[in-house]
Amino acid sequence: MQEELCLIFNCIIMKTLSDFTNLYSLSKTLRFELIPQGKTLQHIQEKGLLVQDEKRAEDYQKVKKLIDEYHKYFIEESLNNLNLEGLDEYYLYYQIPKKEENQKKKFQEIESKLRKQIAERFQKHSLYKNL
Repeated sequence: MQEELCLIFNCIIMKTLSDFTNLYSLSKTLRFELIPQGKTLQHIQEKGLLVQDEKRAEDYQKVKKLIDEYHKYFIEESLNNLNLEGLDEYYLYYQIPKKEENQKKKFQEIESKLRKQIAERFQKHSLYKNL
């Protein structure tokens, strides 16, 4: 009788505990930190490496704007008055909602040809060497 009571009691406790488990997702965050060992921290401070990195990050943000503007200018100059051969055919294949296998291949071929035309135009431009 006592064993039966223990089994019933264990079942009741297990049932109530199971009502409280796996209710919420568990998220864990791993944080890794590089901690200088030995004379490394002293070396970093003596050489001013952290200051140099901060300066480089600031300079990059300034220069990135200039580089982006230069690329925009180059693209506009390169593609000005470009007449792509096969663009009409590309448009026709582009509008097909569910392409068959042979249509997909043809579409990819046309895309490849268009890309080559654009790449050639970029490479022929006088500013290309300065990129």
